[in-house]
Amino acid sequence: MQNIYPATLYGAGSSQASTVNLLISERDVTVLDESNQALLSAKIGEIKVTPPLGKLPYEIQFSSGEKLVVSAEYPIASDLNHSGYQSTISVIEQHKGMWLLATLLVPLLMYFLIQVVIPGSAKLVTPLVPNTALMQVDKQVLTILDKTSLDTSKLSEEQQEAIDKQWQQVIEQLDLQLSDMTLNFRASELYGANAFALPGGNIVATDDLIALLGEQPDALTAVLLHEIGHVVHRHGMQMVAESAGTALLMTYFFGDLEGVAEVFSGTALTVIQNQFSQDLEREADDFAIAHLKRLGISPKALGDALSALSQDHGEFSKLEKYFSTHPQIHERVKKAMEHQ
Repeated sequence: MQNIYPATLYGAGSSQASTVNLLISERDVTVLDESNQALLSAKIGEIKVTPPLGKLPYEIQFSSGEKLVVSAEYPIASDLNHSGYQSTISVIEQHKGMWLLATLLVPLLMYFLIQVVIPGSAKLVTPLVPNTALMQVDKQVLTILDKTSLDTSKLSEEQQEAIDKQWQQVIEQLDLQLSDMTLNFRASELYGANAFALPGGNIVATDDLIALLGEQPDALTAVLLHEIGHVVHRHGMQMVAESAGTALLMTYFFGDLEGVAEVFSGTALTVIQNQFSQDLEREADDFAIAHLKRLGISPKALGDALSALSQDHGEFSKLEKYFSTHPQIHERVKKAMEHQ
């Protein structure tokens, strides 16, 4: 048996490439130049073959340091196996117990990486991101939201000034040193009564939220403190880092199988990221409760705000609760009441 395939040869410790041919025979592999003169030869057992991942190429490493790259479209693995080459993957594939174990361990490994390693790494990395970068993210995101789902606030200037004064008093009394944090008012049919924080410190409060909690200033303060908690703990940037890390992990496991990756990112990945955000919501609740106490306000104010929002948004179906990015409201209300 002798088969020849086009390949690319890299010299030992060099990035310089040359076009060659790979000759696979019964017991040897030989690298030929364009005139079919032998450049390099080795016994089958002396080489190390890295099988392709997705559409990535084969890599054949020689003991002398040279590396050969061959397209995945060629049946290199089959030829090498016929010549007696046994890779670790081949050994595993020939033992049912091994690949059954691998079938079990790979999902467990992915779960561990997604649930533990990536969130932990994201939490370590996000404090290193400069505020200027976060503010630039805010600017771009807010511009997009203003074009798609947010409208100019219908609140009167007097209402906005009164709430902004309340906001400034909270920040000053708590000495939070949040000079980059800004409260923005917007109308939104899509978001309804809501507030959300962007990574760089821009907090958006909707007109419907102000209307809902207008007669409950402590409840409104609790909501704003919750959003401040997201900013202080850099939850927005953490979610971005977690999403990017998970996407890279999926790309590594699935290679160029775009259809699989798209299905996963559209369904399962969303659920996984929602679980991450539930933990962040609880951390923001803890921040709000602690700082309400510092202001001399009962944490019950957070429970009142959550109850009002829950009633305004209506009851969720079981499926909606499963996909909800917030922990179930009654759990959060109960926790707030326990701290009063």
